[in-house]
Amino acid sequence: MKSFEGLPLTLTHPDSGEVNVNDHKEIAIGHIQNIRIDGDKVICDVYITDAKAIKVLENTDVREVSVGYEPAEIEERSGKLYQINIRGNHVAVVAEGRYGSVCRLNDKKR
Repeated sequence: MKSFEGLPLTLTHPDSGEVNVNDHKEIAIGHIQNIRIDGDKVICDVYITDAKAIKVLENTDVREVSVGYEPAEIEERSGKLYQINIRGNHVAVVAEGRYGSVCRLNDKKR
C-alpha cells in the first residue's frame, strides 16, 4: 500500500496505461494520500485540483475508481494465483470499475 501514497488521480485511465513525468501535468486531476485500512476496505483521502474534472464529477455519475499499477509477481498458494509486490502508478476515476460501486468516491460532507 505504501507505493500508492501520493499517487496521481486521473479521470479515466491514461491511453498509455501509466502516468509519467512527461504527461503528469496533462493527465493528473489531483492526488490521493493518507491511505489506510478500515475494516475490510482500503480508503484514502482524495484531492481534486482540476476545475474541469470537478465539473465533470459534479455533473455526471462517474464515481467508481480503478487502480493503475505496474505488473506484479505472481505467487501460487493452494492452487490459486495471487499478484504480489504491486507498485501503484495512479488511481483513475471511471464510469465502470472492475469492482463496481464497492470501489468509488464517497463525498462525505462534514
